[in-house]
Amino acid sequence: MEKMKIRKIQKRILGINIMALLLLFGINSTTEICDETVIEIYNDHLKLDYNLSTPIVEKTPDIVPKQYESKTAKITSYTDRYKNVKLYSSNSIFIENFIESNKKIVKEESLRQGINPANMMATIILEQVNAKEERYGELAEKYFNWGSIKVKSGEFFSDEYKAFLVKASNGSVFYYDDCKDENGKRVKCEFYKFRSNWYGMVATIRFLGERIKNPPSYAKEYGGLKGVTDYEEFAYKMYTAGYADINEDDPHDMKIVRIIRQYDLENM
Repeated sequence: MEKMKIRKIQKRILGINIMALLLLFGINSTTEICDETVIEIYNDHLKLDYNLSTPIVEKTPDIVPKQYESKTAKITSYTDRYKNVKLYSSNSIFIENFIESNKKIVKEESLRQGINPANMMATIILEQVNAKEERYGELAEKYFNWGSIKVKSGEFFSDEYKAFLVKASNGSVFYYDDCKDENGKRVKCEFYKFRSNWYGMVATIRFLGERIKNPPSYAKEYGGLKGVTDYEEFAYKMYTAGYADINEDDPHDMKIVRIIRQYDLENM
């Protein structure tokens, strides 16, 4: 009886040991399978740091920003032409004050005439505002003629604009510019004198509006500005239409784009 009891106890002990070994062996196998699976996943997409046993994501290269990013985020066919336009190191307070004083008139009238307000403001600044000497051109400062509008330049003027000029002007003044007599001799040009800053600004903006709506025979390209809202396109088409002399060493449109960006005139 005693021997049978001892054998039963030995069998139980053996069974427990075998179970323990199986359980232990099974856990190790599962762990090995899991480790292999994790390593395989890491190897597909990541690098594995075997010292720390943690995945390390490869760092993507830094993206080099463009020199200028338009706030409208609108890409045009003129992007390459203007991507390297350099700005001035600082703004002119004189110009900033001019913009602040006249932005309401320029914006409202430009929109009425189908002109980009940023381009119109930049054009007036380029032609009549001298930041270095902090003064305006003589025609603008004395006579509010911000567009250097001549009396005898009305081939393309509508009857409405002609009537406005009569109301807005207060006589005329003569300066040398590009006028010649019938023999080709240089003579003084006759320019409008305007009654106030408001009349002068509105007359200047409408002057360009008249060219766009009813292009003169010598500059039909102005018609291409109709409906143009992008400031880069407007600057280029205005330049090639003949608003300023073609000079690729110092082109007019580059100057306009520089002023617009320098003074954030898109958001005027």
